[in-house]
Amino acid sequence: SQTAGYKQFTLGDAGSSSKIFSLYKARDGYLYAGSSDGLYRFDGKVFKKMPFADNNVADTVTAIHQDNKGSFWVGFQSGNIAIMDKNKLAYIYPEEGTPKKKITCFAEDKNGNLWIATAGEGIYYFKGKRLYLINENEGLGDLNVHALAASASGDIIAATDNGIAICHISENKKEV
Repeated sequence: SQTAGYKQFTLGDAGSSSKIFSLYKARDGYLYAGSSDGLYRFDGKVFKKMPFADNNVADTVTAIHQDNKGSFWVGFQSGNIAIMDKNKLAYIYPEEGTPKKKITCFAEDKNGNLWIATAGEGIYYFKGKRLYLINENEGLGDLNVHALAASASGDIIAATDNGIAICHISENKKEV
């Protein structure tokens, strides 16, 4: 038999009360932790806080995603969205604005569109550089979306408080 080994790691400064809300294992092996204090990268030994390029202060990170091109997307409790470039975060500001509710997760469809789930506004997606909303007007049964998954057929499957919704874009038309 073996004795179990334990090692404790500190997120942030010693004595910090940071709480982890999301975890993501990147393709390069790093583990990213979204916390009440921002985004951290863990290399197996040390947590390193990922800074903002423009000295913005992060709020609680609630979702992390690496897209097919290798870019990291970060969602926040406030509804803000950031992208990481050269190990620095930068908020994005689409013309239509960003969500006002918590980002719960991301997914990417086979056409490279990034889908963004929220807790209370439904689902957004990027097509090109524009942000579009799918809500009850398109037939989404509930605006609280907790998880997204891309199917092999290209659909996005959304888990809501009111069941499962299958979403896709067909010739620039949103369908649920």
